[in-house]
Amino acid sequence: MDWDETEANRFAAELLIPASFLKRDLDSLDEIDGRALLMLAARYRVSRDAMKFRLTNLGILGLNEV
Repeated sequence: MDWDETEANRFAAELLIPASFLKRDLDSLDEIDGRALLMLAARYRVSRDAMKFRLTNLGILGLNEV
């Protein structure tokens, strides 16, 4: 993957799932389980996998969680 593609992916992720909004939403959760992941995905209108990827990239989830 080249630098331009990486930067475009970061931009798209922030546009679709802004980190500041996501962190605010996470404050209201006790844990991030499968149900919470689906709820967050629905709130941001993205797939479960996209939400999991975003949470992982932000360091909120580990690679093998949820």
